[in-house]
Amino acid sequence: MLREAGINLDFSLKRQLDLLRRPELLHMLTVDKLEKFTGKNKAYIRKALYRQLSATRLRAQICAELFERDWTEYV
Repeated sequence: MLREAGINLDFSLKRQLDLLRRPELLHMLTVDKLEKFTGKNKAYIRKALYRQLSATRLRAQICAELFERDWTEYV
């Protein structure tokens, strides 16, 4: 028996940002022409992106970065 699709109540943009690697986060900063945080850790960059970008822009950027990722590294 299948259930109908519904809204995911556990959805979080912060959790989705955790999936990205540091170079991908830095690429998001350069695409949006934001300040580059050299010497900062991944958590700091994630917080900065979350604060500075709108939710729709952030979702689009996360999808783009995951789509462009080289998944052959995991094979």
